[in-house]
Amino acid sequence: MNCPIKKICSVICAFALAVSVTACGTSKALSKADLSIYDSNGKEVDFITEGQDYITLSDENKQKNGNFQTKQGIKIGERATDVLSKYDVSKMRWFAAVRKSDKIVQDDLEKSIKGKYKDAAEAITHSGDFTKSTNTELIDMDVIGTYTIDKNNNLQQVEVTDDGQPKNKDKDEKYYIIDFTIIDEKVSDVMLGRLIVK
Repeated sequence: MNCPIKKICSVICAFALAVSVTACGTSKALSKADLSIYDSNGKEVDFITEGQDYITLSDENKQKNGNFQTKQGIKIGERATDVLSKYDVSKMRWFAAVRKSDKIVQDDLEKSIKGKYKDAAEAITHSGDFTKSTNTELIDMDVIGTYTIDKNNNLQQVEVTDDGQPKNKDKDEKYYIIDFTIIDEKVSDVMLGRLIVK
C-alpha cells in the first residue's frame, strides 16, 4: 500500500538534502565591499582609494594593533582551506614562491610544485606538503583572484594569463585583485588592490 505521507516526506527530505549540499559547495558572491578590510564586528576599517592602490591585513594589523579580516571573515592565521569555502578559486591564478640563495634550485622547485597540482583548490588543499618557513628557506604560495566591478557593485571574476593580465582586456575597465598568501597551511596575509594592466 502506497502511503502519500511517506512520499511527501521523502520528497521534502530529498529537497532539503539537495539544498544543503548545494549551499555547502557554493562560495558567496562577492561585491565591491570585498575590496575593504573589516574589524570583527563587520565595521570597515580601510579600503582601496585612488591614492592607495593596495591594502593588506598585515599592514592594518600592525598599524592599528588589531586582528582584522576580509568581508568574508578570513583573518591571518586561519586555515588555508577556509578560503575554499568562502571564495571561488576556480579561475584564480596561483604560484609557489621559493626564496633560496641558489636561483637555479629556486626556479626548478617552483616549476615542480606548479606541475604537481591541477588547480588552485588542489594546491591549497595540499599546501602543507610544500609551503614552509625556516631560517634558510621560505616557500609560500599566492592565490590571486582578478575582478571587475559591474553596475550593481558585484565583483565579476575574470580569467587571466600566466603573467596575471586579463585574457580579454578592456582599456576602459578597472581591474582589482584579492591575493591570499599561504605558508604552513595557514593564511599569512591578504592583499586587496588594483591591477595595473599592461
